[in-house]
Amino acid sequence: MTAKGQQWDEEYRNGQWQSIAGEGVRYAGIARLLTAAHSSERMQLLDAGCGPGYLIQYVPQPATYTGLDISGIALAEAPPGENLRYIHTSLEDFVPDRSFSAIVFNEVLYYCEFDAIIPRYAGYLEPHGIVLSSVYSGPGQLPGVATAVSDSLDQHCTVLHREQISVAIG
Repeated sequence: MTAKGQQWDEEYRNGQWQSIAGEGVRYAGIARLLTAAHSSERMQLLDAGCGPGYLIQYVPQPATYTGLDISGIALAEAPPGENLRYIHTSLEDFVPDRSFSAIVFNEVLYYCEFDAIIPRYAGYLEPHGIVLSSVYSGPGQLPGVATAVSDSLDQHCTVLHREQISVAIG
């Protein structure tokens, strides 16, 4: 396991990421956008940086769901199910064995070299596939990160829709 993976495991073990379980409004918004773009029975969904797999609770059962995360501790909490697959790996090391109709980067792109990840993952899409990215922009975030991620997506993907989902935290 890498030092980065050990750090994420330690953070999950210590409960540092427990608050994401309560972010149902954001997960529901992501699920709404996904299902508007694809019927769930055909969706081949990749959840990049899935953590404990909370998103799958909000998306109508896709044809296949692949969740990947660097934390084995987080993945151990992910819900089991038919056509659900979890892979313990980093975004940088992931090599798919199939293409996907939808790829979700939910609050993960600022933890990696997104300028390298976005074009690589765009190549994992089926024709007419979609990339959905959720990026936090607010107190505690480094200035300009959300804009830099957005600019990278603009450069490597065709942007069809932008939506800001505001969630009150506290």
